[in-house]
Amino acid sequence: MANALKSKICWHCDGDLSLEQDRCTYCGTPQEQPPIDRVVPIPLPEPIQQKTTASFLDSLTQSHLQLALLISTMMGATLLLFTICLLCFSTNGVFTLSWDAGWWPVVGLLAAGMLYISYLSNKKLE
Repeated sequence: MANALKSKICWHCDGDLSLEQDRCTYCGTPQEQPPIDRVVPIPLPEPIQQKTTASFLDSLTQSHLQLALLISTMMGATLLLFTICLLCFSTNGVFTLSWDAGWWPVVGLLAAGMLYISYLSNKKLE
């Protein structure tokens, strides 16, 4: 390794030169310090400000917060109910829904009652 040939690189054309050469054999450029205008500073990127979930929730108004609460609760409850149905009523990984249309008045009244309770609860929040 002591006999390894040491070299330098031309600052203008990236040619491979020996340490003793004062001029590049490829482009003829003198091998002194590169001119100042040749050195280009690399701008550093500004730090990216990441919005966390907590700061996002802090920026919401009261009505937007209530809407976000309602939507997330409804979606979470619906997905949880669907997961329970898949777990309990699927056969060999297949979930088939069969519906007796005679029950529509009961389901409709139950849904209307739940919506009315939601309406009353929302009025109390205001």
